[in-house]
Amino acid sequence: MANNNNPVDQTNIFSMFDIHDEYAEQKKREEEERKKKAEEAQKQLAEARKTTTTNSSSSSKTAKKEEYNLNLETQVFFYTQQSPITDYFSVEEITNGLERKDTDTGEISYKKIDESEVKKRLKKSYPVMDAGAMVVFVEKKNMLSIILQGKKKGNCLEEPDTTGSSSPFMRIPFPILQEFIAISKKLSDDLGIEVHGDVYFHPNDGSFSLDIPKQLANPVWVVVTEQPEISALKAIENHWVKVMEIHSHHTMQPFPSQQDNESERGPLLYAIVGNIQKFFPDITVRTFDMTNQKHIVLNAWKIFENPFSMSQIKHDLTVVEVVK
Repeated sequence: MANNNNPVDQTNIFSMFDIHDEYAEQKKREEEERKKKAEEAQKQLAEARKTTTTNSSSSSKTAKKEEYNLNLETQVFFYTQQSPITDYFSVEEITNGLERKDTDTGEISYKKIDESEVKKRLKKSYPVMDAGAMVVFVEKKNMLSIILQGKKKGNCLEEPDTTGSSSPFMRIPFPILQEFIAISKKLSDDLGIEVHGDVYFHPNDGSFSLDIPKQLANPVWVVVTEQPEISALKAIENHWVKVMEIHSHHTMQPFPSQQDNESERGPLLYAIVGNIQKFFPDITVRTFDMTNQKHIVLNAWKIFENPFSMSQIKHDLTVVEVVK
C-alpha cells in the first residue's frame, strides 16, 4: 500500500500499480526546479502585497469566456497537489497582464491572462496537457484545477494489443468493479445502452470509490456531459485522485474501438466491460504510454483485487491427492 501521508499526483498513479512511467524522472527534476522558483516567487509575493495597488488592464475591459480572474493568491490544483500561480507567471504579469508590443507603432498594451496562455505555461510541468487535460478556473476557491475528463467512448470489433502486463503494489477493490458491472447490466437489460464511470483513489484513507458522472448514452457510444467546473470541485473538495475511466460495451465484446483509442490517451487506467449478459462478463484493462504514444493492455487481475483469493478457502485441501 502506498504511503497515504504523501501527496499523490497523476504521475505516481502509475507507481501505485507498478506501471512503468517513462517521464516520471523528468517530472521529478522539473518539480525540484519548480520548488526553487516557488521560494523566490513567494518572496516576490510578500513584497507585492505591501507595494502593489490594483491596476486596471489597458487591454479590453470586456471579459471573455476563456479569461480567468487570476490574482496573486490563485493556486494551481492538480489532484492532491497545490502550487502558487506565481510559479508560472510573474507578479507583474498577474497584476498588470501580459505585455504586448505593436510591431508597427511600438505601443505597449497589456492582455489579461487567458486559458490558452495558462495551458502553455503549465504544459512543461504537467505533460497531461498533451493528453487533452482541461484547466478550469474555480472562482469561489480561487483555484485553477487541471482535470482529465472522460471523452466519448464507443464499441466495435477491433482486437486489442495484449503485450503489456502490470505487477501492482495495490489493487482497486473488487466491489468497485462489481458495482460498475451491476450498473452496466441494469442499463443494458433495461435500455440496451453503454455507461461511463470514473474510479477515484482517496489518499487520506487509502480507499477507492466509483463515480457515475452526468452523461449521454446510447447502444454504441457514451459521452460525459458533466460541467468541467463540477468535475474540478469534486477533485478539490474530496481530494480525489482519478485513476481509472471505465465504460461498458453491454452485450458486445470489450475490445477498444477507434473512438476509444482516440479518447483514451492520458496517463490513466482504462477499462471496458463487455458481454454483460454472461454470468461472468469479460473485461479489458489498459493504459496509455504518452512517451511512445501507444496503448498497453494490462492483466485485469493485477489492477483489481481477485475475488477468488486464498483467504476465502475454508476447506482442508490436503484431501486432494495429486495423480501424475
